[in-house]
Amino acid sequence: MRRKGLFFISLVLAVLLLGACMDQSNTAENNTADMNAADDAAVNEAEQEDTEAGGWAEEESEAPAAAEDSGSQPPVTETESFGQQVIYTAEMSIIVEDYDQVEQNLRDEVASRQGYVVDSTMQQEGEEERQSGSMTVRVPRESFEDMLTAAEAGAVEVESLSTRGNDVSEEYVDLEARLRSQEIVEERLLSFMEDADSTDSLLQISSDLSDVRNEIERVQGRMNYLDDQIAYSTITIAIREERVHVEPLQDQASLNTWERAESMFMSTVNSILQAGASLFVFVVGASPVLIPLLLLAAVSFWWFRRRRMAPRTEG
Repeated sequence: MRRKGLFFISLVLAVLLLGACMDQSNTAENNTADMNAADDAAVNEAEQEDTEAGGWAEEESEAPAAAEDSGSQPPVTETESFGQQVIYTAEMSIIVEDYDQVEQNLRDEVASRQGYVVDSTMQQEGEEERQSGSMTVRVPRESFEDMLTAAEAGAVEVESLSTRGNDVSEEYVDLEARLRSQEIVEERLLSFMEDADSTDSLLQISSDLSDVRNEIERVQGRMNYLDDQIAYSTITIAIREERVHVEPLQDQASLNTWERAESMFMSTVNSILQAGASLFVFVVGASPVLIPLLLLAAVSFWWFRRRRMAPRTEG
C-alpha cells in the first residue's frame, strides 16, 4: 500500500515538472516569434504596397471599360498623371557644299535652343581635301523637330533620316512604385531600430537598412537617367562635303609675262656663256695632252696622204 502511494506521488510530481518545462519553452518561443513578427511586419506591408501598386495599373486599365458601360468619367491612371515618357533619338546623313559653315550653323542652332554638343569629329579626304565628319547633339525634347528641320535646311541633299521614340512610361511607373515601397520599408526599419533592445537586433536591422538604402539609390539613379534622356533628345548628324573646286582666272599682273620671259632669256644666255667657259677651261687645262695628240695626228695624216700620192707620181 505504501509503495502504491509513493508511486502515485512520483507520477504527479513528474507531470507537474513536465508541464512547467513546456510552459517555459512556449514562453521563449512566443518571445522570439513576436520579435520576428515585428521585423517581418514592415516587409510584408511594403510588399503589400508594391503588390497594390502593381495591381493598381490593371485596375486602372479595367476602369475605362467599366466607365464606358456606366456612362461615368474614367479615373486618371498613374501613367497619365506623369504623361507619356518617351525618349526621342534621330540619325541623319546630309551632303553640304561648305562643311565648316554648316558645322558652325548647327552649333549656333543647338546653342540657341539651350542644347549642347556631345562630340564632334572631322577628317579630310581626296586630293581636293573634301571634309567629312559627324556631330552628336542633345536638345530639349520640345526642340527635337525644329533641330531636324534646321539641319535639313543647311544641306544640299539629305541622304538618310531615321527617328525613334522609346516609350518608357511603364518602366517609369514601375520604378515609382518600387521607390515608394522601399521608402516604406526604410521608415519601418528606422522605427524598429529605435525600439531594438539587443545588439543582435541592431546589427540585423542595420544590415537590412543598408540593403534597402542601396536599392533606393539604384532605383533613384535609374529614374534620374530616364529623366535626363526624356528631357533631352539625342541627334547624330553625319556630314559629307561635296564641291567642285575651280581655279579662278589670273589677271595680267599676276601672270608676270614680261618678267618671266626676261628671266628665261637671261637664263639661256647664262647657260651658253657657262658652257663656253667650261669648254675653254677644258681646252686650256687639257692642252698638255691635246697639243701632242694633235701634232701626232697631223703628222700621221700627212704621211698617209704622201704614200697614197707616191705611186701616181711614178706612173
